[in-house]
Amino acid sequence: MNMHSFSMLCLLLLTSCGFAARVLVKNAGPIERKAVVVEFGGSGCKVVVYSGKEYLEPDPTKGEQDGVLRVPGFSKKKPIVEDSETAAANIQKLITEGELDDYPIVFFVSGGHIAKYPHTDPLCDPNSPSYVAENCIPDMVTDTREKLQASMKKSIAIETDEAKLEAMSVMAGFGHVEGALAASQYPVLILLGGSTSSQLVFIPSPGAAPLSRTFIMQNSFKVPYKTLVEQKLMEILGGSSPKSVFFCSNFAFAIVRPELISDAEFSYMYFRNDPDAKARVTEKYKPNQAAGLAFSNVESSVHRFLPYRRDAKVWATLQILVDIMAQNSVGEDATFHVFKELTKSGHIVKVGASHGAAMQLMR
Repeated sequence: MNMHSFSMLCLLLLTSCGFAARVLVKNAGPIERKAVVVEFGGSGCKVVVYSGKEYLEPDPTKGEQDGVLRVPGFSKKKPIVEDSETAAANIQKLITEGELDDYPIVFFVSGGHIAKYPHTDPLCDPNSPSYVAENCIPDMVTDTREKLQASMKKSIAIETDEAKLEAMSVMAGFGHVEGALAASQYPVLILLGGSTSSQLVFIPSPGAAPLSRTFIMQNSFKVPYKTLVEQKLMEILGGSSPKSVFFCSNFAFAIVRPELISDAEFSYMYFRNDPDAKARVTEKYKPNQAAGLAFSNVESSVHRFLPYRRDAKVWATLQILVDIMAQNSVGEDATFHVFKELTKSGHIVKVGASHGAAMQLMR
Protein backbone atom coordinates (compact mmCIF):
# COMPACT_ATOMS: atom_id res chain seq x y z
CA MET A 1 0.00 0.00 0.00
CA ASN A 2 1.48 3.33 -1.02
CA MET A 3 1.44 6.43 1.22
CA HIS A 4 -1.50 8.02 -0.60
CA SER A 5 -3.70 4.92 -0.22
CA PHE A 6 -2.76 4.63 3.45
CA SER A 7 -3.71 8.28 4.08
CA MET A 8 -7.07 7.84 2.33
CA LEU A 9 -7.81 4.74 4.43
CA CYS A 10 -7.05 6.60 7.67
CA LEU A 11 -9.29 9.48 6.60
CA LEU A 12 -12.11 7.08 5.76
CA LEU A 13 -11.79 5.34 9.16
CA LEU A 14 -11.75 8.65 11.06
CA THR A 15 -14.77 9.92 9.14
CA SER A 16 -16.69 6.70 9.75
CA CYS A 17 -15.85 6.68 13.46
CA GLY A 18 -16.87 10.33 13.80
CA PHE A 19 -20.18 9.64 12.07
CA ALA A 20 -20.80 6.62 14.31
CA ALA A 21 -20.03 8.68 17.41
CA ARG A 22 -22.48 11.38 16.32
CA VAL A 23 -25.16 8.75 15.73
CA LEU A 24 -24.57 7.26 19.18
CA VAL A 25 -24.80 10.68 20.84
CA LYS A 26 -27.94 11.52 18.87
CA ASN A 27 -29.58 8.20 19.72
CA ALA A 28 -28.60 8.49 23.38
CA GLY A 29 -30.93 11.46 23.79
CA PRO A 30 -30.65 14.11 26.52
CA ILE A 31 -28.18 13.40 29.31
CA GLU A 32 -29.61 13.16 32.82
CA ARG A 33 -28.65 16.16 34.90
CA LYS A 34 -28.33 16.16 38.69
CA ALA A 35 -28.06 18.93 41.27
CA VAL A 36 -28.17 19.47 45.02
CA VAL A 37 -29.75 22.64 46.43
CA VAL A 38 -29.08 23.55 50.07
CA GLU A 39 -32.06 25.82 50.74
CA PHE A 40 -32.03 28.31 53.62
CA GLY A 41 -35.66 29.42 53.84
CA GLY A 42 -38.00 31.14 56.25
CA SER A 43 -38.85 27.75 57.77
CA GLY A 44 -35.28 26.49 58.21
CA CYS A 45 -32.80 24.57 56.08
CA LYS A 46 -33.16 21.53 53.84
CA VAL A 47 -31.28 19.74 51.10
CA VAL A 48 -33.26 19.20 47.89
CA VAL A 49 -31.98 16.72 45.30
CA TYR A 50 -32.95 17.30 41.66
CA SER A 51 -32.51 15.10 38.62
CA GLY A 52 -33.93 14.85 35.12
CA LYS A 53 -33.22 15.01 31.40
CA GLU A 54 -35.64 17.46 29.82
CA TYR A 55 -36.92 18.92 33.10
CA LEU A 56 -35.30 18.91 36.54
CA GLU A 57 -37.51 17.41 39.26
CA PRO A 58 -37.06 16.40 42.90
CA ASP A 59 -35.43 12.96 42.93
CA PRO A 60 -38.07 10.46 44.16
CA THR A 61 -35.33 8.07 45.32
CA LYS A 62 -34.20 10.57 47.98
CA GLY A 63 -35.90 11.63 51.20
CA GLU A 64 -39.51 10.57 51.62
CA GLN A 65 -39.85 10.09 47.83
CA ASP A 66 -39.86 13.89 47.50
CA GLY A 67 -36.14 14.56 47.08
CA VAL A 68 -36.05 16.51 50.37
CA LEU A 69 -33.56 15.84 53.18
CA ARG A 70 -34.19 17.82 56.37
CA VAL A 71 -31.10 19.30 58.01
CA PRO A 72 -30.97 18.54 61.76
CA GLY A 73 -31.00 21.57 64.05
CA PHE A 74 -33.39 23.60 61.88
CA SER A 75 -37.20 23.72 62.16
CA LYS A 76 -40.12 26.09 61.58
CA LYS A 77 -39.86 27.12 65.23
CA LYS A 78 -36.08 27.47 64.94
CA PRO A 79 -35.37 28.50 61.34
CA ILE A 80 -31.89 29.87 62.08
CA VAL A 81 -28.88 28.52 63.99
CA GLU A 82 -25.58 30.14 64.96
CA ASP A 83 -23.25 27.13 64.85
CA SER A 84 -21.96 26.98 61.26
CA GLU A 85 -19.56 24.11 61.99
CA THR A 86 -22.36 21.81 63.14
CA ALA A 87 -24.60 22.96 60.28
CA ALA A 88 -21.88 22.20 57.70
CA ALA A 89 -21.22 18.80 59.27
CA ASN A 90 -24.94 17.91 59.24
CA ILE A 91 -25.33 19.00 55.61
CA GLN A 92 -22.26 17.02 54.53
CA LYS A 93 -23.52 13.95 56.39
CA LEU A 94 -26.80 14.09 54.46
CA ILE A 95 -24.95 14.54 51.16
CA THR A 96 -22.53 11.66 51.84
CA GLU A 97 -25.17 9.26 53.16
CA GLY A 98 -27.33 10.08 50.14
CA GLU A 99 -24.40 9.30 47.80
CA LEU A 100 -24.52 12.86 46.44
CA ASP A 101 -20.84 13.84 46.82
CA ASP A 102 -20.31 14.02 43.05
CA TYR A 103 -23.38 16.20 42.42
CA PRO A 104 -22.91 19.94 41.81
CA ILE A 105 -24.11 21.94 44.84
CA VAL A 106 -25.66 25.39 45.20
CA PHE A 107 -26.75 27.30 48.30
CA PHE A 108 -30.03 29.20 47.99
CA VAL A 109 -30.80 31.85 50.62
CA SER A 110 -34.34 33.28 50.62
CA GLY A 111 -35.44 36.75 51.68
CA GLY A 112 -37.49 35.09 54.40
CA HIS A 113 -34.37 33.47 55.86
CA ILE A 114 -32.39 36.72 55.69
CA ALA A 115 -35.22 38.50 57.53
CA LYS A 116 -34.96 36.07 60.46
CA TYR A 117 -31.53 37.42 61.39
CA PRO A 118 -31.03 40.71 63.25
CA HIS A 119 -29.48 43.35 60.98
CA THR A 120 -28.04 46.74 61.83
CA ASP A 121 -27.92 47.75 58.17
CA PRO A 122 -31.32 49.22 57.16
CA LEU A 123 -30.63 48.21 53.55
CA CYS A 124 -30.90 44.56 54.65
CA ASP A 125 -34.58 45.02 55.40
CA PRO A 126 -36.39 43.31 52.47
CA ASN A 127 -38.99 46.09 52.63
CA SER A 128 -36.34 48.69 51.80
CA PRO A 129 -36.39 49.96 48.19
CA SER A 130 -32.58 49.59 48.19
CA TYR A 131 -32.60 45.99 49.42
CA VAL A 132 -30.12 43.73 47.59
CA ALA A 133 -30.19 40.19 48.97
CA GLU A 134 -26.64 39.24 47.94
CA ASN A 135 -25.30 42.03 50.18
CA CYS A 136 -27.21 40.68 53.18
CA ILE A 137 -26.30 36.99 53.35
CA PRO A 138 -26.04 36.04 57.06
CA ASP A 139 -22.50 35.33 58.26
CA MET A 140 -23.65 31.92 59.51
CA VAL A 141 -24.67 30.89 55.96
CA THR A 142 -21.42 32.21 54.47
CA ASP A 143 -19.38 30.40 57.12
CA THR A 144 -21.31 27.16 56.57
CA ARG A 145 -20.64 27.34 52.83
CA GLU A 146 -16.92 27.99 53.36
CA LYS A 147 -16.59 25.06 55.77
CA LEU A 148 -18.49 22.76 53.40
CA GLN A 149 -16.33 23.84 50.44
CA ALA A 150 -13.16 23.15 52.45
CA SER A 151 -14.25 19.74 53.73
CA MET A 152 -15.69 18.57 50.39
CA LYS A 153 -12.92 20.19 48.35
CA LYS A 154 -15.33 21.59 45.77
CA SER A 155 -16.74 24.96 44.76
CA ILE A 156 -20.30 25.70 45.90
CA ALA A 157 -22.32 28.43 44.18
CA ILE A 158 -24.71 30.67 46.14
CA GLU A 159 -27.97 32.23 44.90
CA THR A 160 -30.09 34.88 46.61
CA ASP A 161 -32.38 36.32 43.92
CA GLU A 162 -35.53 34.54 45.06
CA ALA A 163 -37.84 36.45 42.73
CA LYS A 164 -35.79 35.65 39.62
CA LEU A 165 -35.30 32.00 40.56
CA GLU A 166 -38.93 31.23 41.36
CA ALA A 167 -40.19 33.16 38.35
CA MET A 168 -37.77 31.19 36.16
CA SER A 169 -39.13 27.95 37.64
CA VAL A 170 -42.78 28.99 37.22
CA MET A 171 -42.26 29.86 33.55
CA ALA A 172 -40.26 26.68 32.90
CA GLY A 173 -42.84 24.46 34.62
CA PHE A 174 -45.73 26.08 32.80
CA GLY A 175 -43.88 25.79 29.49
CA HIS A 176 -43.09 22.13 30.19
CA VAL A 177 -46.78 21.36 30.76
CA GLU A 178 -48.64 23.80 28.52
CA GLY A 179 -46.01 25.06 26.09
CA ALA A 180 -44.22 28.40 26.20
CA LEU A 181 -46.30 31.56 26.22
CA ALA A 182 -46.59 33.35 22.89
CA ALA A 183 -45.28 36.90 22.55
CA SER A 184 -48.89 38.10 22.43
CA GLN A 185 -49.39 36.75 25.98
CA TYR A 186 -46.83 39.16 27.42
CA PRO A 187 -46.32 41.18 29.62
CA VAL A 188 -46.34 38.59 32.44
CA LEU A 189 -46.92 39.29 36.14
CA ILE A 190 -45.94 36.62 38.68
CA LEU A 191 -47.11 36.99 42.30
CA LEU A 192 -45.44 34.77 44.89
CA GLY A 193 -46.11 34.31 48.59
CA GLY A 194 -43.58 32.33 50.62
CA SER A 195 -43.57 31.48 54.31
CA THR A 196 -42.23 34.92 55.26
CA SER A 197 -41.74 37.15 52.22
CA SER A 198 -43.52 37.93 48.97
CA GLN A 199 -41.96 38.44 45.54
CA LEU A 200 -43.61 40.35 42.71
CA VAL A 201 -42.09 39.79 39.25
CA PHE A 202 -42.89 41.54 35.96
CA ILE A 203 -41.57 40.29 32.61
CA PRO A 204 -42.30 42.85 29.85
CA SER A 205 -41.60 40.58 26.85
CA PRO A 206 -40.09 37.19 25.94
CA GLY A 207 -36.40 37.19 26.84
CA ALA A 208 -36.58 40.50 28.71
CA ALA A 209 -34.92 40.86 32.10
CA PRO A 210 -37.53 40.51 34.85
CA LEU A 211 -38.31 43.41 37.18
CA SER A 212 -38.96 42.39 40.77
CA ARG A 213 -39.69 43.57 44.29
CA THR A 214 -39.56 41.73 47.61
CA PHE A 215 -41.22 42.56 50.93
CA ILE A 216 -41.98 40.90 54.25
CA MET A 217 -45.65 39.93 54.50
CA GLN A 218 -47.77 41.15 57.40
CA ASN A 219 -51.12 40.18 58.84
CA SER A 220 -52.37 43.71 58.49
CA PHE A 221 -54.88 45.78 56.55
CA LYS A 222 -53.60 49.08 57.89
CA VAL A 223 -52.65 51.90 55.54
CA PRO A 224 -48.84 51.69 55.91
CA TYR A 225 -48.81 48.04 54.83
CA LYS A 226 -51.33 48.57 52.03
CA THR A 227 -49.23 51.48 50.78
CA LEU A 228 -46.06 49.37 50.87
CA VAL A 229 -47.64 46.58 48.81
CA GLU A 230 -49.12 49.03 46.31
CA GLN A 231 -45.80 50.83 45.86
CA LYS A 232 -43.98 47.55 45.23
CA LEU A 233 -46.54 46.39 42.66
CA MET A 234 -46.96 49.66 40.78
CA GLU A 235 -43.17 50.22 40.62
CA ILE A 236 -42.54 47.08 38.59
CA LEU A 237 -45.58 47.61 36.36
CA GLY A 238 -44.49 51.11 35.40
CA GLY A 239 -47.91 51.91 33.97
CA SER A 240 -48.17 48.66 31.98
CA SER A 241 -50.85 46.04 32.43
CA PRO A 242 -50.07 42.32 32.19
CA LYS A 243 -51.74 39.96 29.73
CA SER A 244 -50.83 36.86 31.78
CA VAL A 245 -50.86 36.70 35.59
CA PHE A 246 -49.56 33.85 37.73
CA PHE A 247 -50.55 33.45 41.41
CA CYS A 248 -48.21 30.78 42.76
CA SER A 249 -46.72 29.30 45.95
CA ASN A 250 -48.84 30.08 49.04
CA PHE A 251 -51.08 32.47 47.12
CA ALA A 252 -52.29 29.46 45.13
CA PHE A 253 -53.21 27.65 48.36
CA ALA A 254 -55.16 30.72 49.47
CA ILE A 255 -57.09 31.08 46.20
CA VAL A 256 -57.97 27.42 45.57
CA ARG A 257 -59.53 26.41 48.88
CA PRO A 258 -61.79 23.41 49.49
CA GLU A 259 -64.81 25.72 49.73
CA LEU A 260 -64.44 26.72 46.09
CA ILE A 261 -65.65 23.40 44.71
CA SER A 262 -69.14 24.60 45.63
CA ASP A 263 -68.82 27.45 43.10
CA ALA A 264 -69.92 26.08 39.73
CA GLU A 265 -68.16 28.70 37.58
CA PHE A 266 -64.81 28.59 39.37
CA SER A 267 -64.90 24.81 39.72
CA TYR A 268 -65.68 24.29 36.03
CA MET A 269 -62.95 26.66 34.84
CA TYR A 270 -60.23 25.64 37.29
CA PHE A 271 -60.76 21.88 37.28
CA ARG A 272 -61.89 21.77 33.63
CA ASN A 273 -65.01 19.91 34.69
CA ASP A 274 -62.83 17.00 35.87
CA PRO A 275 -64.60 15.25 38.79
CA ASP A 276 -61.46 13.32 39.73
CA ALA A 277 -59.46 16.54 40.07
CA LYS A 278 -62.19 18.11 42.21
CA ALA A 279 -62.38 15.01 44.41
CA ARG A 280 -58.72 15.45 45.36
CA VAL A 281 -59.28 18.87 46.93
CA THR A 282 -58.58 18.50 50.66
CA GLU A 283 -56.95 20.71 53.27
CA LYS A 284 -53.57 19.39 52.05
CA TYR A 285 -54.36 19.74 48.34
CA LYS A 286 -51.71 21.51 46.26
CA PRO A 287 -53.39 23.45 43.44
CA ASN A 288 -52.02 21.93 40.23
CA GLN A 289 -54.20 23.04 37.32
CA ALA A 290 -52.87 25.37 34.61
CA ALA A 291 -56.40 26.40 33.65
CA GLY A 292 -56.85 29.93 32.39
CA LEU A 293 -59.04 32.03 34.69
CA ALA A 294 -60.44 35.53 34.49
CA PHE A 295 -59.77 38.20 37.10
CA SER A 296 -63.39 37.87 38.21
CA ASN A 297 -62.72 34.23 39.19
CA VAL A 298 -59.80 35.20 41.39
CA GLU A 299 -61.64 38.18 42.87
CA SER A 300 -64.70 36.09 43.76
CA SER A 301 -62.46 33.46 45.39
CA VAL A 302 -60.99 36.11 47.66
CA HIS A 303 -64.22 37.92 48.57
CA ARG A 304 -67.11 35.45 48.33
CA PHE A 305 -65.90 32.46 50.33
CA LEU A 306 -64.64 31.62 53.79
CA PRO A 307 -61.16 33.01 54.47
CA TYR A 308 -57.90 31.13 54.14
CA ARG A 309 -56.95 30.09 57.67
CA ARG A 310 -53.54 28.45 57.29
CA ASP A 311 -51.54 31.70 57.17
CA ALA A 312 -53.09 35.04 58.08
CA LYS A 313 -50.31 37.17 56.56
CA VAL A 314 -50.60 35.35 53.21
CA TRP A 315 -54.36 35.88 53.23
CA ALA A 316 -54.09 39.58 54.12
CA THR A 317 -51.45 40.18 51.45
CA LEU A 318 -53.46 38.35 48.78
CA GLN A 319 -56.57 40.40 49.51
CA ILE A 320 -54.59 43.63 49.35
CA LEU A 321 -52.98 42.65 46.02
CA VAL A 322 -56.34 41.70 44.48
CA ASP A 323 -57.96 44.92 45.67
CA ILE A 324 -55.07 47.02 44.29
CA MET A 325 -55.39 45.26 40.94
CA ALA A 326 -59.14 45.91 40.87
CA GLN A 327 -58.74 49.59 41.78
CA ASN A 328 -56.04 50.17 39.15
CA SER A 329 -57.52 47.93 36.41
CA VAL A 330 -54.39 45.76 36.49
CA GLY A 331 -54.90 42.60 34.49
CA GLU A 332 -58.61 43.17 33.89
CA ASP A 333 -58.28 41.51 30.46
CA ALA A 334 -55.48 39.11 31.45
CA THR A 335 -55.51 35.34 31.71
CA PHE A 336 -54.83 34.12 35.25
CA HIS A 337 -53.03 30.91 36.18
CA VAL A 338 -53.09 29.67 39.78
CA PHE A 339 -50.94 26.75 40.89
CA LYS A 340 -48.53 25.51 43.56
CA GLU A 341 -47.35 22.71 41.30
CA LEU A 342 -48.51 21.26 37.98
CA THR A 343 -49.39 17.89 36.50
CA LYS A 344 -48.40 16.38 33.16
CA SER A 345 -49.79 12.99 32.14
CA GLY A 346 -50.67 12.31 35.77
CA HIS A 347 -47.12 13.18 36.90
CA ILE A 348 -46.41 15.99 39.37
CA VAL A 349 -44.28 18.85 38.02
CA LYS A 350 -42.73 20.88 40.86
CA VAL A 351 -41.94 24.59 40.70
CA GLY A 352 -40.26 26.86 43.24
CA ALA A 353 -37.21 28.97 44.05
CA SER A 354 -34.96 26.00 44.90
CA HIS A 355 -35.92 24.45 41.54
CA GLY A 356 -34.93 27.72 39.89
CA ALA A 357 -31.58 27.58 41.73
CA ALA A 358 -31.01 24.06 40.37
CA MET A 359 -31.89 25.27 36.85
CA GLN A 360 -29.44 28.17 37.21
CA LEU A 361 -26.71 25.80 38.38
CA MET A 362 -27.20 23.61 35.30
CA ARG A 363 -26.90 26.50 32.84
